[in-house]
Amino acid sequence: PAVDVEDRAMFFVNYSQLSAPGTECETWLARWDLEGPVRRWRVAGMSPYDSIHDIKSTEHHLVISDLPFVVEPEGFRGAPRTRRNQQHTSLWIVPKSDLVSTPVGGTVQATEIRLPMPTGHVLVDREEPGGLLRVVCQHMPLADLMISMAPTVRDHRNGAPIAGDYEGMVALAVQPSVIGRYLVDPVTGRIHESEVVSDDERLWGGILTTTDIHRDAARRRQRQLWYAGCGFDPDLVPEPWWDLYGDAADGVVAPADLPDRAVPGALARIDLESMKVAHVWSYEDGAFPSPPTFVPRRGSEDPDDGFVLVVVHRDGDKELQLFDAQDLERGPLARATAPGFHPGLLLHSTWMPDRVGPRPSGYRIPVRRDVAGALRGLPGVLAALARMARDMRRSVPASSATGQQ
Repeated sequence: PAVDVEDRAMFFVNYSQLSAPGTECETWLARWDLEGPVRRWRVAGMSPYDSIHDIKSTEHHLVISDLPFVVEPEGFRGAPRTRRNQQHTSLWIVPKSDLVSTPVGGTVQATEIRLPMPTGHVLVDREEPGGLLRVVCQHMPLADLMISMAPTVRDHRNGAPIAGDYEGMVALAVQPSVIGRYLVDPVTGRIHESEVVSDDERLWGGILTTTDIHRDAARRRQRQLWYAGCGFDPDLVPEPWWDLYGDAADGVVAPADLPDRAVPGALARIDLESMKVAHVWSYEDGAFPSPPTFVPRRGSEDPDDGFVLVVVHRDGDKELQLFDAQDLERGPLARATAPGFHPGLLLHSTWMPDRVGPRPSGYRIPVRRDVAGALRGLPGVLAALARMARDMRRSVPASSATGQQ
């Protein structure tokens, strides 16, 4: 969800992950004011998409981003993928004022913008100077979250089996980490400025970013971000990925030119004003950091003044490491671990200050009521899935079905 501190609200998107061929999916934009019911509006003006993964809030607009997520009916029967991910990002921008003027349950119109390279997450500035929005994208060129290491997966170069220790690893670390910065018109969809930054020597396999979201000045204009990457290993490029992307021309590095040496996992600071990779701390022992979490320095009101906390994933006990946000190359200021400290791969995270005073919200839903509501809706969900599966089976061409027998 998009957390809007100034409006004291959360915004998120509801949609169907899968739909039968020829069936139009409905997309709903939801707002919750931390009290009372969730209000929803149908969104029009959206081209077809695989999935929606992120939404962010500016002063006057909401920015929605898609995520490539190809699912093919034949895949449920064990057939290999035949369609690669899209080569672009779709953004949809909805004015907040439309949610005020449109009755709940009504339809609001989105402005659609297409950017090069697919995206995992977006950041936005709250301020809108000149009526334009500054959008920062965590691009993921040639990455494919639906390709993972199976027990039988092989190295695309020589057909040798890849060690079973990597089973379940997704095809994410196949390109340098890329950040794009765009200045867009929310009314016309015109892109006024665009710039991307990457470092193909030191920063590969981008996972997640973090920024200072705790100070008003930082939210108004994001000046820096911190990016965690898991690196690159030429021995871990699976054959199914190569079959789909081996001849791709839309990556930062062409697949035929992928390095023949490993690039270590790293934590980086990227200056969003100069669009330069400012600092990189590398993990030469095969470890990688995830997720990065920005922690503001106590007593300071300066934007981006603070620390970055990461969980370092490695063989054996994992570790917490704390960095000065402005001087990553100094190395960790503090490290902590314990015997048996083996958290799973962690994704999104945030820092929260200690609460002072009573709980600010009276919102409480008993667990029993929450579970009961979910169970009441379960038959309808299962029926919809059954209808979708039936329609998808009917959509598979006879030649394809014959080939699977």
